[in-house]
Amino acid sequence: MWACIRLFKLCSCEPPAPGDSFVKINNFANTFKGVHRLDVGVEPLSMYYFYGIMNLSGQKSYPYYEWAFLPGDPLGVGFIIFTGLIVQQLFAEKRNGFSPSCS
Repeated sequence: MWACIRLFKLCSCEPPAPGDSFVKINNFANTFKGVHRLDVGVEPLSMYYFYGIMNLSGQKSYPYYEWAFLPGDPLGVGFIIFTGLIVQQLFAEKRNGFSPSCS
């Protein structure tokens, strides 16, 4: 993965961004240019989060967008781990779980 990124940087090539990622990148680029307000679509929390990270880091052009997504990765991993721990605790208790008692 990192070898591919370095290869693109050495060749001064920009990888194509088809599909949803292309729409998101254009949304951020046009918002930073002042063309329109940030369109959050169906995922407002993540869009505002990444927009804020990009604003704080000052990286407002396409080649640096990938680095703005890097701080979100540990948060996603942490969410998955904590959700697993919560579910484990729910089913580890000595109760009947979620089923109604028939006594």
